[in-house]
Amino acid sequence: MTLFFSSDLHLNHAKILTFKDDDGNLFRGQFADADEMNEHIIECHNKVVRPYDKWYCLGDVGFGIKKLSPLLHRMNGHKRLILGNHDYAERKDFEFYFQHFEKVMESRRMGPILLTHRPVYLGEHEIRIKANVHGHIHERVLPDKRYLNISVERIAYTPVSFDEIETMIEAQGVSLEVETV
Repeated sequence: MTLFFSSDLHLNHAKILTFKDDDGNLFRGQFADADEMNEHIIECHNKVVRPYDKWYCLGDVGFGIKKLSPLLHRMNGHKRLILGNHDYAERKDFEFYFQHFEKVMESRRMGPILLTHRPVYLGEHEIRIKANVHGHIHERVLPDKRYLNISVERIAYTPVSFDEIETMIEAQGVSLEVETV
């Protein structure tokens, strides 16, 4: 069993195909429509995530519960959701999330790594949390090496393993060794 992670799938979100990056380029311009985007995301997901693996979605799964349900059923893995800003539409949505995700949470700490949807402030003198793995800002990167954005645009739409996350964080110059006081 392997742990995999990705964020900001935005399944069924046709309007995201019109969003532009800071340079004025469409950041999901390679897709003709939302259906093509959905299929690509599911294909990339199932290439690496096996039925017995665990997959953490760091928020913003998708839009339209009725259309979203069959897409989630096609995605491999034991699913966990860290709620994103688009995952709070209405209280009734929580029932939907619990039907498709084995766990639903606000955040998750894995050793010195904090998993969230939005980047959260890491204090200058933080000794227990060494890095924040997040989504929310899509193609952008924060100018602080302690942050790792795994929005699907940043990871070629393919979930990354926990080992890959550790390697990416360390490649940014962050030691994941926790200091003892």
